[in-house]
Amino acid sequence: MNTQQVDWIVENTDGATISLDGIPDIQNLQRPLIGDKNSFEIVKKTLKRMDKKNFNYAIRSTVTSKSIDKLVDSVDFMCKNFKAKNIQIEPVFIAGRALNNKLSLIESHAFIEKYREASKIAQEYEKNLKYSGARLNTLTNCFCKATTGNSIAITPDNHITSCYEVGDTNDPRASLFIIGKFDIKTGNLVFNKKRIQQLRSLTVENKEFCSNCFCKWHCAGDCPAKIAFLGDAWDTSSNPRCIINRELTKDQIKSELIES
Repeated sequence: MNTQQVDWIVENTDGATISLDGIPDIQNLQRPLIGDKNSFEIVKKTLKRMDKKNFNYAIRSTVTSKSIDKLVDSVDFMCKNFKAKNIQIEPVFIAGRALNNKLSLIESHAFIEKYREASKIAQEYEKNLKYSGARLNTLTNCFCKATTGNSIAITPDNHITSCYEVGDTNDPRASLFIIGKFDIKTGNLVFNKKRIQQLRSLTVENKEFCSNCFCKWHCAGDCPAKIAFLGDAWDTSSNPRCIINRELTKDQIKSELIES
């Protein structure tokens, strides 16, 4: 974004989340521009502009097998150089570009170990390190609004999707998350009520594998779009994030007990 675009966002929105995967070398490796050009300095310029204007933004980082060993350094770097209070760390999920580029999943325990180290660094800077599957202060039976039918986005080809991760009718998850179409002629949104009803059944009560899990009311069966990519959106038994969700939620419980 150029300066004018950044300023428009600052003046017209309440907040934003910016993708930055860590130290310059990691950002340039994982998020190159067209033609394999480096992107770090461009993102840095945007964040510094937002910092100058005291804009409320968060940083979102994807961790891959190529960057996991640099996670602690990356969190330290981001805490030291930018004003974002919240930094969200997510292990790469093998879909989209990650699938096309033949990336591999991170070993769950390796992610947990590095996340715990990075969390201590963030605390020293009085920053919040977050991960979407561990949220002790959230009590819910659904992971996100994508399953309620109340969250919508319009795709470039005028379809209505309830999940921003599913924006293409060729996506194998389209039959679940694409819930209608925008009628250009009438200007009306036309919904598929049967699909919306199906989406609303994606609550944790309907996920058998989650039935005895202690954090079921927090992660709520985890991200339905990611589970759906594995096959059955209601079957969480093969979810590679489950162990991460449990371990990091336990960390949050321990922290609450110590503070109390």
